[in-house]
Amino acid sequence: MKLKNLSRLLIVVVVAGTGCSSCHVRNSQKRESSIDVSDAKFAFKNISSTKFVEHFVYDEKQDELFADPTKTKALVLLTDSERLKLLGPMMGPMFKEPPSYAVKLITAWYVAKQNKIGAFTPVVIHAECEHDYWFDAMVLLNANNGYVDGTALAEGPNVNDGDPEADLVSVWKAYADLGATIKCYRLIKTTYKDHNKRALIDSAVYQVEIAANGHFTKKQISSKQYTL
Repeated sequence: MKLKNLSRLLIVVVVAGTGCSSCHVRNSQKRESSIDVSDAKFAFKNISSTKFVEHFVYDEKQDELFADPTKTKALVLLTDSERLKLLGPMMGPMFKEPPSYAVKLITAWYVAKQNKIGAFTPVVIHAECEHDYWFDAMVLLNANNGYVDGTALAEGPNVNDGDPEADLVSVWKAYADLGATIKCYRLIKTTYKDHNKRALIDSAVYQVEIAANGHFTKKQISSKQYTL
């Protein structure tokens, strides 16, 4: 996927209906202003996974992000106000930055509106930031489309674990499957300076649940190592 010198960030927003990783964001403050998440803003309906986002194509000449290589389906940008409302509350826990960071240094697009999960309707957003970091997140909005809670589904920056024999430690794959049960997958790949040594994969799987009060719980359900 070609990006405008920006790292990838995917946001999954959950909007209240009339009824994997390290970042978990909560904000109990009441937010009066609502966010417009009308169907017309979304290129897709009810995606089953965030995997396909890696195939998005950015066209520098048109200054647009497209959902497919044929560039027939452009994604809709979030406005400054929408980024502030949807992403602003997450900037402190993730980047130790004020909410305005979401406006100044992040670009984001609406991707998909999901079928309801219980009382909530998930909405997927793709975003990019200037740091060498990308992540997938899920945000819960209340019945007035106000921010309630957020949790990271996947993280993708390079990782430095201090192994002197390592050539590169990076997030090889990170994505979430979005269904009745939300599962987050994170695979970290270590390659070595000794090219005769096989690459090591550290794999972890997390499960995310949505409580009746609109808050997330996340737990690791498996982990393993293997070589390539």
